[in-house]
Amino acid sequence: MLRCDANPLGWGLRSPLRPLLRRFVKWIEDGISEDPFLNPELMKNNPWVEKGKCTIL
Repeated sequence: MLRCDANPLGWGLRSPLRPLLRRFVKWIEDGISEDPFLNPELMKNNPWVEKGKCTIL
């Protein structure tokens, strides 16, 4: 019978998931004000953003 070892690092070397997720969510929330895709005020200064709307001929 084959045995699949899903935890090759062992429990001692792995970081707990909940604290990592909390830090990841905090990092995302802290960066919202600097992200041009989430902050429309920053998109106004971007020269590569299209200024007009698409029109159908």
